[in-house]
Amino acid sequence: MLTKKRAYLKGEKKRTQFVSDGVVDETAYLKSKIKILFILKEVNSEEGGWNLKKYLKEKNDRSQTWNNITRWVIGTRKIQDSSHWEKDGLDTIDTARRKESLLSICAMNLKKSPGGHTTNERYLITAAKNDREYINKQYSIYQPDLTICCKTIVNNLFHELINFDKPIKWETTSRGVDYHKLSEKKHVISYTHPEARVQDNLLYYGLLDAIREIHGVFTPR
Repeated sequence: MLTKKRAYLKGEKKRTQFVSDGVVDETAYLKSKIKILFILKEVNSEEGGWNLKKYLKEKNDRSQTWNNITRWVIGTRKIQDSSHWEKDGLDTIDTARRKESLLSICAMNLKKSPGGHTTNERYLITAAKNDREYINKQYSIYQPDLTICCKTIVNNLFHELINFDKPIKWETTSRGVDYHKLSEKKHVISYTHPEARVQDNLLYYGLLDAIREIHGVFTPR
């Protein structure tokens, strides 16, 4: 079980500013047909010492980042079906739907301390490198089927930190999304941040088309 494995992760309670993250709900995550992990840079908060997993499970009242992640999760869970933006209710996401959808995900920040809306890249890189061992342990425990790196700097730093079992061979979908295969059913995708200044529907279909193509559901012309 993940709970026992996570006991090997040290440091969560030793640093006062540490923001713990990971699998939101273990049962929901392990039951998922596609286990999804989102790699993000840091939490947007002035204070540390709290639990992102608990926040997503119980409170989850900030919609900016998590609305689009919720949409991505909903689409991935119905990967065999073509989704309709309005008929499937993707145009409006409320707190209840966020809570329900995000139970099954894993979310990892590379910087385990709080930050602001605008990231200081030097601090991000330094902090993440200091936690390299911890981040590698996290990733090895969660064993996601689909890893989504949210933003170029996050993707680059994640791949600098993680000790992969074999050399990375990047590929590109027919619509220009970069990804690589870890094994037959495990992939890493480099995508944009869920708060990118792009229409929500474009962010949604851009990623979902890539996931469907990678999984052989969508065949490009």
